[in-house]
Parts: sequence; C-alpha cells; structure tokens
Amino acid sequence: MPMVEQKRATVWISHRGLKTHHVENTQAAFEDAIAGGYQHLETDLRSTVDGQIVLAHDSDLACLVGRKMLVATSTAAELRELRLSDGQGLLFFDEFINCFGQYGLTFDIKPEEGERTLAILARWLHAQKSPDELLQRYRFLFWRREQQSSWQTEFPAAKCLATEAECIWAGMAMAFRLPLPRAVRTGQTYAVTHSFGGVVTMRPSVVARYHARGAKALAYLPKDAGEIQTALAAGVDEILFDGPIPAELSDRASS
Repeated sequence: MPMVEQKRATVWISHRGLKTHHVENTQAAFEDAIAGGYQHLETDLRSTVDGQIVLAHDSDLACLVGRKMLVATSTAAELRELRLSDGQGLLFFDEFINCFGQYGLTFDIKPEEGERTLAILARWLHAQKSPDELLQRYRFLFWRREQQSSWQTEFPAAKCLATEAECIWAGMAMAFRLPLPRAVRTGQTYAVTHSFGGVVTMRPSVVARYHARGAKALAYLPKDAGEIQTALAAGVDEILFDGPIPAELSDRASS
C-alpha cells in the first residue's frame, strides 16, 4: 500500500517516549524518540509528598517496580532509589527539562494530586527568566476543569489541549454534522480517533471542518501504519504515536 503524500507538515509527538527497548517516560525512551525523528515529546507529571515532580503515568508504580509504591505518598529520595526493568531510574522533571527542554513538550497533568503538581510547576515557571517563551513551546493536558481553569488564570499564555469531554463533543459535531453549540473553538487542538462507535471518523471532510473553524486536529494514538496513512490523508496537524515513525515518513517529521 503506497504511502500518502502529506499536504501539510505534520508534527509527530512521541507518547511517553519510544518503548521498543526501554521503559516509558525514561531518559533512554525519550532519547530514542528524538533519535527516531520526533521533535515533540508527551509525558505525564505527578508529584511526591516532599514537592518534587516525577514523570509517571500511574499513581501506583507496581507495574514498573514489582511492588506497591504510590508516587503521591513517597519522597523523591525513595523514588530515586528504585530501578526499573531496564535498569534505569525514574525521570524527574528537572532532569527531563535539562535534557529535552529545547523541544516541544506536552505535559499530561495527572489529576489525583494535580493541584500540588501545578503549584510546584508554577514555582518553577516563575523562577525562569522567560516563562512566556517556555509557554509558547510547552502545552498542558488536564483531566479536571477546575485545575485547568486555575492554571490558565495564573498563566493566561498557557496552551492547553482540549479536554477529553471537549474532544468527544467536538468529534460528534464534526463527524456527524450535529448542531452542537460552540463545539469547536478557534486556536484549540482536538484529539481525533480513527473511529467512533464503529464509524470511521478520520476523514478529510471531518478534519476540514476543524480547520474551517480555526482549530487543529491531532490523530490520537493510531494503532498501525494503515491508521497513520488514513490520518495523513485526512490532513491532520499532529500525530500522537506510541511507536517509531515509519521509516518512509521519517524525513517528513516536523517540529
């Protein structure tokens, strides 16, 4: 099946780094992603009981370390002692920024201790020389509306992806031409899945409706090369992907 010619530069976003050889959300996983052509990284932020931000998707690290270990009630020192299956340690926010802060970054703010995580993140941002410049390169994904509202009140320049509920609302409106009020907002980025309710929604006409309203469409975790080709043919702006960028497309990845 021939690859589809892209009509626009597509931003490829690595979902927690490349996990082919390394544990997700680790330095080696992100290094592999950058080496593989990614110029934008997505990761998950949680906070320790003593005020450090660590990159971890789950609240309990049992799947990574083989025993129950809650991030929220652990100290940074305790977490730094842990070793993952590939021999690496957990990656902390300051280390991540030191290594990858020059790239585009999307931070998934895990909600359980989101207020604490955001307070730590806010202190870090206020301490930087050019926080607004960083906010042009970094984006945030929230699972609780009140946490997003609080963050955008403190940092009006912060870029936030559409929430899950907003993406579902917009997806129904765009895919099925439903007259849902204010379903799509100008300047917002919406996740679009390959299909919804058994119906393929990743179509050029659907993506065009987002663009007509001044919004962007992000292909959310396509499962295989076929779904990637469908997303590219539809004209998506971004692709959030778990695996390596297909070799035949690696020279087209864009920052």
